[in-house]
Amino acid sequence: QVTIYGQSAGGTSVSTLMSSPAVQAIKPALFHQAIVHSNPFGIPVVNPISGAALAARFAKDVQCNSDPIDLACLRSR
Repeated sequence: QVTIYGQSAGGTSVSTLMSSPAVQAIKPALFHQAIVHSNPFGIPVVNPISGAALAARFAKDVQCNSDPIDLACLRSR
């Protein structure tokens, strides 16, 4: 059982690694879980409108329905 961990910029690196489709096939062989400490991706959300726009963009980027946002799909990613 290997856990990867990242804090601050390392948290961004771990988040990026976890969301990369290329990693999904090799992830079980390299690590089993991850811990991200601090704001992943370093993207500030300043209000509900910008938060919703960011969520919709992220959903689309990971091939989930973004209108409305498909929470089950996001959870599966």
